[in-house]
Amino acid sequence: MSKEIHYLGPSGTFSEQAAIALAPHAVTVAETNHRAVLEAVDADTTRLGVVAIENSRAGLVPGSLNGLIHDTAHSVIRAEHVLPVRFALMRRAGDDSPLRGITAHSMALEQCSEYLAVSGLEKRAADSNAAACAQVGAGELPGWAALGPAHAAGRYGLVVAEESVGDDPDAVTRFVLLSHTCQPPSGRDRTALAVWPSVTEVGSFVRMIQEFNLRGMNMKSIKSIPSRGLLGTDLFFVECPGHIYDDTVRGAIRATLGQGVRVRFLGSFPEDERRDAAAKLGATVDDPPELEAMLARIDG
Repeated sequence: MSKEIHYLGPSGTFSEQAAIALAPHAVTVAETNHRAVLEAVDADTTRLGVVAIENSRAGLVPGSLNGLIHDTAHSVIRAEHVLPVRFALMRRAGDDSPLRGITAHSMALEQCSEYLAVSGLEKRAADSNAAACAQVGAGELPGWAALGPAHAAGRYGLVVAEESVGDDPDAVTRFVLLSHTCQPPSGRDRTALAVWPSVTEVGSFVRMIQEFNLRGMNMKSIKSIPSRGLLGTDLFFVECPGHIYDDTVRGAIRATLGQGVRVRFLGSFPEDERRDAAAKLGATVDDPPELEAMLARIDG
């Protein structure tokens, strides 16, 4: 029997593309929001889920990442998929009225903010890009257009009015596959943790980072997230190289726990090889002038 994989629907979203890429043999189940995806996975050991947690243009996706950390008890990251995101502007077929506004998921609106600012049009957030396409296609918003993947046009009775309207043509979104278990080490892994530093002990977070550095690991990512506690108190979403089965990773976590720091394991998973390509996009080959001036001070 095939497993279910739950994703942010309806059909036609980037999340659906990621779900199919991450679990091609699973049965896709569309949900209306990220919370429903997280709840479905956390409640059943046989289910999978996929959520977006980070975009190269707009940063972290707070709803899904906060939900994973705060609202689940059993879910961990099993895999990741880095998906290029290209936005098309789509209108209902036959709607020739003047364009008044654009609707899309809030993250899509953020990733097309420069285009929207120049256009001067109204904007409205939808539960997902596909939901926005469905609304426009059903005639619920005359004079409005939707943002989303171009392949959604035919599905919802739309026509592509303009292609590639995103602010960054090289934008990618990182989706993660959620389950109750992680894969064994692959040799190319990263481990994700949620860390709550002590609010009474000075330097507790720095000491945690040092435990990893002393073992020869550079943190892959360190991002602060509201802790849902006192105003101004944050937790940290951190990622380090390696698998929790690796002695170095396990030793660093053991030492951190020994300091009384609260740590939640969010998963060890293989890195998507697309990360290498994404990291190279926009990379500068030439040295900046400031560095060239420094190098010029060296004899020979």
